[in-house]
Amino acid sequence: MVSLSVRLQRLRYRQAFWAWVFLSPGLVYFAIFLILPVLASVYISFTNWDILTPPRWVGMANYTELLQNSTIQRAILNTFYYAAVTIPVTIALGLLLALALNRAFFGRTFFRIIYYLPVVISAAATALLWMWIFQSQVGLLNHLLAWAGLPKQSWLVSPLYAMPVIMWTGIWQSLGWSVVVFLAGLQNISEMYYEAAKIDGADSGQLFRYITWPLLAPTTLFVLVILIIGSLQVFGTVLIMTDGGPLNSTTVIVHQVYINAFQYLRMGYGSALGIILFLFILLLALTNLRLFGSSTAH
Repeated sequence: MVSLSVRLQRLRYRQAFWAWVFLSPGLVYFAIFLILPVLASVYISFTNWDILTPPRWVGMANYTELLQNSTIQRAILNTFYYAAVTIPVTIALGLLLALALNRAFFGRTFFRIIYYLPVVISAAATALLWMWIFQSQVGLLNHLLAWAGLPKQSWLVSPLYAMPVIMWTGIWQSLGWSVVVFLAGLQNISEMYYEAAKIDGADSGQLFRYITWPLLAPTTLFVLVILIIGSLQVFGTVLIMTDGGPLNSTTVIVHQVYINAFQYLRMGYGSALGIILFLFILLLALTNLRLFGSSTAH
C-alpha cells in the first residue's frame, strides 16, 4: 500500500508538471521575443554592424566612443533633465488632483474622464496637437499672446523654450495615469483611520501627513518607478516636435539610438547606447526600490 507521504509527493509533482505546461507558452514567448533580442543586442553592441555586411567584433570601441561623444553626453544630460522635472511635477499634480477627485461633488465622473483622456491618445497625436498650439506663426498660444498684447515666441525653434515644451507635453500625457493610480490608492485607505483621527482632533493637514501619505507609500513607489522608466525612454514627442533640435537642445538617449541605428545604420553603436540606457533604468529602479521599498513593507 502506497504511503500517504508518497501520494502527496506524487500530487505535488503532478501539480508542478501541469503548472509548467500552462506556463510554457508564455515562457517561450518571453524567451524568443524578449530574452533573445536582449542577448543579441548585448552581442551587437560589441560589433561594428551596418545590417548590409556581417558584424565585425570591435570589443569596447563603441562604448569608448560613446563616452567621448559630446552629442551623446548632451542627450544623456537632456534625458535626466527631462526626468528630473517631469517626474516630481507629475507625481505632485497627480496626487493633488486625485485628492480633489476623491471627494464627492457634482460632475466628478466627468472630470475623471477628462483628466484620463490624454493617456489614451497616441504619442504622435499628442505631439501634433501641441505642435499646433506652440507653432510660431499660426499656433494658438501665440495668437493668445498677440491678443493680450504680448510678443510672440518661437517655442519649438528656441533652445531656451523647446525642452520645456517637450516636458509640458510629457506631463500632460502622463498626468491622467498618475491621477487614476493615486485614486485607486486613496480608495483603498479605510475611512476608519480618518474617523479615529478626527475624534482625536486631527485637522486636514495632519490627516494627510500621518494617514494619507504614509499609506500611499506603495502607490507612490509604483508611480515613481513607472515614471522613471517612461521618462528615460521619451522619444515620440521629441522626434515629431523637434527631432532633437534646435542645436541638440532636446535630443535624448532613445532619439540618439534611433538616429545612429536606423539613419546611420550603426547598429552596434546604437545597441551600445541602448544597453547604457537599460543600465540607467535598472540602476534607478533598483535604487528606488532599495530606498523606499523597505518603508512601504511596514
